[in-house]
Amino acid sequence: MADRHTTVFGDQIDVTALGVGLGKDGSDNLKVLVDDSTVEIATLSGIGDAVQVKDEGITEPKLDASNAPTDEYVLSWDNAAQQFEWVPNLDTDAILESDIVANEIPTGLINSSNLTYTIANTPVTGSVMVFLNGMFQAPGGGLDYTISGTTITFVKAPHTNSDLYVCYFIDN
Repeated sequence: MADRHTTVFGDQIDVTALGVGLGKDGSDNLKVLVDDSTVEIATLSGIGDAVQVKDEGITEPKLDASNAPTDEYVLSWDNAAQQFEWVPNLDTDAILESDIVANEIPTGLINSSNLTYTIANTPVTGSVMVFLNGMFQAPGGGLDYTISGTTITFVKAPHTNSDLYVCYFIDN
């Protein structure tokens, strides 16, 4: 396949060399036509200075990110107002940063005989990860441990001086 190129004379573009999808407007601005929208470059000499995406269907800004709240809000489209707006997150199933517990050391003696340990909060079912001496422990009957509410019960007692950490999501 032959290489395609565009010929530029000073600040002018040879329109015949542009190819399909490229063109100029009446002010000698370069246009790249894509699905009824254009990417415009304001001047040929300052390509990186004034690039804008233009869609004739957008007549005004629809979102002002400068007023974005920082916590517990989501962006929602308001059909009546035909604009985006920030609204409180009413999704009761959402996990917030404050609902994440990482590397909690459960209560209970680590003495080679104790099987039962307690975590501080009731976890979301299926979210618990237990690590014994850095190794992930498999949950479930006949495996490494079971959990009921805030109680973790090991099948085999952790050895004295072992490191025990638990990560989970809090069930609110």
